[in-house]
Amino acid sequence: MKQKTGKQLWKRSLGIGLSAVLALSMLPAVPVRAGSVDAADAEEDLAQPFAADHEISLRKGQKYFIEGAQEYSSADPAAVKAEAGVESRNALFDCVEYGQYNFAGYSDIPNWEIDMTEAEFVVESAQDTEGAYTIYNPSAGVYLTNFNAGEYFQGEGTAMNLRPAESADGITPFEITRADNNRYCYFFYERMAFDGLKIDESSRPNWETKGDFGFEFLEKSDTVTNLDPIPGYRLASEIKPGETYLITEYFTERNEEEGDIDGIIVLYPRVGITNQSKLYRAVEISGVYITALADSGTVQVTVDGEVYEVTLEGPCPHDGSKRIDGKIAPTCTADGYSGDTYCLDCGERILEGETVAAIGHNYDDGKVTTPVTTTTDGVMTFTCRNDSGHTYTEAISSYDFVKSELAKAVESARAKAAQTEVYTEKTIADLNQAIGEAEGIAEDASQDAYNTALTKLLAAEGALVTIELQTNIDELTGLVTGLMEGEYEPDSYAVYLNAIESGKELLNRGNYTVRTLQTAIRRIKNAI
Repeated sequence: MKQKTGKQLWKRSLGIGLSAVLALSMLPAVPVRAGSVDAADAEEDLAQPFAADHEISLRKGQKYFIEGAQEYSSADPAAVKAEAGVESRNALFDCVEYGQYNFAGYSDIPNWEIDMTEAEFVVESAQDTEGAYTIYNPSAGVYLTNFNAGEYFQGEGTAMNLRPAESADGITPFEITRADNNRYCYFFYERMAFDGLKIDESSRPNWETKGDFGFEFLEKSDTVTNLDPIPGYRLASEIKPGETYLITEYFTERNEEEGDIDGIIVLYPRVGITNQSKLYRAVEISGVYITALADSGTVQVTVDGEVYEVTLEGPCPHDGSKRIDGKIAPTCTADGYSGDTYCLDCGERILEGETVAAIGHNYDDGKVTTPVTTTTDGVMTFTCRNDSGHTYTEAISSYDFVKSELAKAVESARAKAAQTEVYTEKTIADLNQAIGEAEGIAEDASQDAYNTALTKLLAAEGALVTIELQTNIDELTGLVTGLMEGEYEPDSYAVYLNAIESGKELLNRGNYTVRTLQTAIRRIKNAI
C-alpha cells in the first residue's frame, strides 16, 4: 500500500507532467555535433546536451536545439526553420539530506553527470533456494542483501524473495525479503530513504502507514516506448531471471498550493541516505529549435546574435535509433496498439503499428467474501489477475451448504454412536433416533427441514454422556439425597451440610465434569 501516492505515476505526471515526457518522444533527435542521439542507450538521454557550434549539419527533418536562446531568424525559412520551443529532458537529482513525506531532501538542480547504468541490478535465480533470487549490481560488484542498515549491499549474494504485492491500479510492485529470515526491504517515508525491517505480521499495518513494502521494478529494454516510466526501462509485471532492472519507489508529494508532485526514486548500490537514492523527474528547458526542411544547400540562421551555418545533407536514411510511440497496452476487454516506429534522427514515422488483441480476463480461484451459513447464502468473489478492478461474484448456496453440513454431522454422529463402551445406553439411543430422522429426510426436502434435522442431531450428539461421567453423577446424586440424620457435633455437621449443598448446586448447574463431580464426592465423604 502506497502512502501519499496511488501508484498512478505512469498514468499522471512526472513533475512537469507525463504529457511533456511523451511530447519529447515525438520530437526528432537533437544532433550531437556531426552525429545524433543514440536512443538505444536510453541512459544517455540523462547526459547534459552539448553547447551548440556555429556549424551544424542536418538531414531533412532533423532538429537542433539551442538551450536558453530567445531571438532567432533564418535566411531561408523554407529550407531551414527556426522557432522557439521547449525541450523535455530526463533528469536525475541528488539526495542531499533527509526528507519527510516530500522531495525536499533532493537537490533542485539536475545532476547531468549521473550514470543511470550504475543503478542497474541483474536478477538471477538463487542456486540454493527454490523460488528465490540474487540481486546483483555489476557496476559496484555488490549484491542487495539487506543484512542490516550498514550492510544493505555486500560482496557475496544471499537468496532474496521477490513477491508480487497487492495493487488495485494496474501496477505490480514487488516485496523484497531475505529468504533466510524474512527481513523486508522497506521505503521509510519519514526519512524518504530505503531501509530494512524485521517485523511480525501483527505490527505490519502500523509500518504500512509510515512507508512502503512494495517496489516497482523497471526492466531494461532495447526499445524505447511512450509507456516507459524512464526511457529505456519498462514497468515489470513479473521478474525474469537474467534480466536487468532498476529498483524504484513511486512517490507522490501532496502539495495543496502547487499541486501534487510525482517522482520516481531510484535505488543506487551505496550506503547512507544521501548516497543511496536519486530522484528521477522530467524537466522543461526553453530555447530555439533549428529544423531542416530541405534536402540540400547551406542556410544561415541567426540565434541571439550568433550566426549558425546549417549544411543540409540530404534525406534521412532512417538507419539510426528508433523510438516507438503511441503504444497502448491491451486490456482484458479492449484492444491495444503496438505503436508507431519513428526515426529518432528526423522524427519521421517509418513504420505504422498494428492492433494488439485484448488479452481477456484471467480470473483467480475466488475468495469467500461473505461466509455462507445454513440459513443465508454466501458470496464468492473472483478477481482478474490482469486487472484487480475486474471482478464477478457467485452465490454460495445455503441450501447446498446445510445439506452438506447434515451429511457431515451424520457421519460424525455414527462414529460417536458406535462407542457403546464410552457413552451411556440412553444417550446413544437418543442419538441413534436423531440419526435415523436425519437419514430419512427426502432429497428435495425444504431447507427448514434440513436445518431442523441438523439442529436436533447436533443437540443429541452434544448431549452424549460418558459412562464414567454418569457413574459419578449417580454417586453424587445418592450422597446429596441420602442425608444423614442423628446427633453430631455441630461444627462437623455444618461442614457436612455445606458439602451437601455444594454438591446439589453442582448437579443443578449441569456444567460439571468428571473432575468436578469427583471433587464434590470427596468433599462429602471427607465430611462424613
